[in-house]
Amino acid sequence: MLVCGGLLALHLSVEKDMMVVLALLVFGLNAALTLYWLVRSSELVLDAEGLSYSAFWRISWSEIDRVQLQEKRAYGTSVRFIEVILRDESQYSRRAPGVARVLGVVNRAYGYSPICIPTDVLPVAPATVIEAMRRYHPELRVEGSPD
Repeated sequence: MLVCGGLLALHLSVEKDMMVVLALLVFGLNAALTLYWLVRSSELVLDAEGLSYSAFWRISWSEIDRVQLQEKRAYGTSVRFIEVILRDESQYSRRAPGVARVLGVVNRAYGYSPICIPTDVLPVAPATVIEAMRRYHPELRVEGSPD
């Protein structure tokens, strides 16, 4: 028998044991990385140069055309988010990390910008985030009501 990571597997052959170990390593690493991204996923930072959202992306104010406050309703629930509309999405897509590119493709498939910030994971109200954005970038166009 082989005991690895708390999982007990029957010893059928060395090759199968190695496959089990390899699978546990791959899926364990994947689970650890997923948890890491989830823990960091709500860290929005605004500064004089632009904004960044965890390790996903960094955007300068000059790249942003406008922001829109959106609400998507489905299956008896709703999700509110800040949609960041870019001047040139292809420029962002070329330099975005892999995870951000995948999320961007999914957002585009639903008709939204590649960058959407869910408001339910932010520690402050959407109006506070918009106010801070305008403090750093007074010319920022905002569509939708933050309330």
